[in-house]
This record gives sequence, structure tokens and C-alpha cells, in this order.
Amino acid sequence: MVTPPSSLAPQPPSPWFGPPGWIGRIRSLFQGVMRPSRATTDRAVLAQLQVMQQCFQILSAQVQAADRSSQDAVVEMVARLQRIHERCNALQQELGSAADQSRHLSDDTVKQAAAQSHALECLSLQEGKFMAAQQAHVDMVNRLLSEVQSLTPAAALIAEVARQTNLLAINAAIEAARAGREGAGFKVVADEVRRLSHQTAEAARNIAKGIETISDTHRLAAGSADTGQVDMSALAEIGAEIREMGTRPGVVACQLKALSTDMEDSMRAVRVDLVDVLGHMQFQDVSRQLLERVSLALDDLSQHCESIQAQSPEGQLNPHTPRALQDLMQQWHTAYVMADQREAHAAVLGAAEGGVQSAQATGAPPAVPRIEMF
Repeated sequence: MVTPPSSLAPQPPSPWFGPPGWIGRIRSLFQGVMRPSRATTDRAVLAQLQVMQQCFQILSAQVQAADRSSQDAVVEMVARLQRIHERCNALQQELGSAADQSRHLSDDTVKQAAAQSHALECLSLQEGKFMAAQQAHVDMVNRLLSEVQSLTPAAALIAEVARQTNLLAINAAIEAARAGREGAGFKVVADEVRRLSHQTAEAARNIAKGIETISDTHRLAAGSADTGQVDMSALAEIGAEIREMGTRPGVVACQLKALSTDMEDSMRAVRVDLVDVLGHMQFQDVSRQLLERVSLALDDLSQHCESIQAQSPEGQLNPHTPRALQDLMQQWHTAYVMADQREAHAAVLGAAEGGVQSAQATGAPPAVPRIEMF
């Protein structure tokens, strides 16, 4: 058996510092007085854990509020974009319909231009016919005047016959008076009167023929007038067609105006939806502030845990630590800038009325917009 050195050999207990000594007893006494009991430590730790649990519940509620805000904003954006998509589809259909109408109107315009050209040609032709008819009418009137003038010699002949008949009658009267009963000269007078009667008959026939010619010319003039009236009715129909073609551009203009109004309304609605979407796209600001506040709160909890860890090796726990956590939560509540943060905080603490009172104490308005602009 090896004998240990004197420095390593067990020494007898010192009467001053060993456990049996009075200094050791005093140290044990002071340690028992200064170190908290196990039950006190358990209660302090339990209180810390309870308050810490509330802190984490508050932070979880803040994260859930950020998630709800993002989800609601995304859902609203999707709905708005869907509405914009539907309006764009409707606008595209309207534009397609407008394009079809434009093509039809273009075809109608080409047809109307051809019809107008044909109508102008018809007008020119009818104008030529009218001028020719008018000239023919003038010619017929001239011929009528010529025929009437040709009756003048016949009238003069009749006048001459009448004069000679008058003279013969006078001579016959003289001869009859001279001859008495024997009126041999009456035979000559009778022959002369017969000859004059033939001339008178011939003159009458010439006059009748002239009158018949005048009648025929009048009938021809009347027929020309009827033809002119028919031509004028054709011109009236052509004018009506031209007026109808003139009204079609007005109808087209009304349709284009209505289409323009519909497109303007659709574009205004799309613009409003886009503005709303841009407004809802600010949800990232709300989420960012919520998450930043959660990050700051986690830093506060980390510092608090470090302070507890620094106290633990010495066996000292501050009995006011739970109160410090409550003050920390009150600081969080004071730093809130959104209603969602305050509502989540009050919901976790289980005191909605207290949350309202706390909000009033901090000067927060009772009702705030759901999304604040920052």
C-alpha cells in the first residue's frame, strides 16, 4: 500500500472552517437565509412561464393578424383582378362587335357610294331627257305657231271671196232690176256664186285641216308634258333615295357614339378597379409593420431571458420579474399603430373591455380604418 504524500493525505477537520466548525455553520446559516426555497423558486418560474406564455400568445396573434391582413388583401386583389379580367373580356367583345359593325358599315358605305354614283348618273340622264323634252316642246310650239300662221292666207282668201260675192250680189241686183222679169243674167251670177262657193269650201277645208294639225300638235305637247311629269317623279324618287343615304351616316354616328360611351364607362370601371387593387397592394406595408413589431418584441423577450439567465447561476430570481414582463407588454400596446394589433393584444389578455380602456388611456381612437397608410 502506497502512502500518499502529506499534502494529499486527508486532513482532520478544522475547528474553524470545516463543516463541524462554527464558521462553516455560520456560512450554512447565511446560505439558508439568503437562498430562496425550492417552492419559492418554483412559484417564480411558474409566474415567469405564465407571463411568457401570454407574451408568445400575443406575438402569435400579431403574426396571425398579419397573415389575415395579407390573405384578405390577396383575396380582394384576386377578386378585383377577376373583375378587371371580365371587364376586359367584355370590352374585347364590344370591340370585336364594333369591328364587325365597322366592316359592315364600310361595306354599306361602299355600296352607298356606288348607289350615289348611279343616282348621279341617273340624275344626269334625267336632266338630259328633261332638256330634250323641253326643247321638243318648244319645237312643237313653234310648229304650232307656224301652222297657225299658215292659216292667214286662207283667211284672206275667204275675205276676198266674201268681197267678190258681195259685189256679185250687187251686180245681180242691178241686173235683175234692169231686166225685169227676164233675168237672164242670173245664170252668170249663179255660176260665179257657185265658183265662189267652191273656193269658200276649199278655204274651209284648209282651215279645218290647219285646226286638226293644231290639235295633233297639242296632243303631242300634252304627251310630252306627261313624260316630263313621269321623269320628274323619277327624279323625286332619286332625291328620296339620296336623302335616305344621307341619313345613314347619322345612324352610324349615333352607333359609334353609343359604343364610345360604353367603352368609356368600361375603361372608367377598369381604372377604378386598378386603383383599388393598387390600394390593396399596400398590405405588405401592414404585414411589414406587424412583423417588425413582432421582431422587436422577440428581441425584448430575448433580452429578458438573458437577464434571467444571468441571475440563475447566482441563485437569485427577481420576484418583480413578472411585473417587468407586464410592463413590457404594456409598452408593446403603447407602440401599436394599427387596430389589428390592439385587438389581438386585448383578445389574448381576455379583456376586451380592458383593451378598450387601455386604448382610451393611450389616446387611441375608438375606431380606426382597417388599413392605415404609412
